Amino acid sequence: MLLWVGVESAEPESERFAAYIVGRRTGKAHDRNRIRRRLREAVRSLASKREIVIIARSASRLASYRDLADELERLLPDACERQDRAGERHDCERQAQVRGERASGT
Repeated sequence: MLLWVGVESAEPESERFAAYIVGRRTGKAHDRNRIRRRLREAVRSLASKREIVIIARSASRLASYRDLADELERLLPDACERQDRAGERHDCERQAQVRGERASGT
């Protein structure tokens, strides 16, 4: 559903930033806006202060919020790992802890 999630370390005092790329091939304007709203809420639920770029595929149009959030949670650690290989510091350990707490219901 999501094609790519890229992350960059944000300055400690900066706000969280996310860019959503939803092309016309994903559907009409109301479909694209719905995808962006769902992605925005999924990113908001993450406890991360980083810059994220998300490219949505056309299959995102048929996905529920939970599907998009799960896909984002699956892709974010990979993006953090790519960033780590590039020599950047990140908070992926915190992301894994938050996901574990959410899954266990605590």
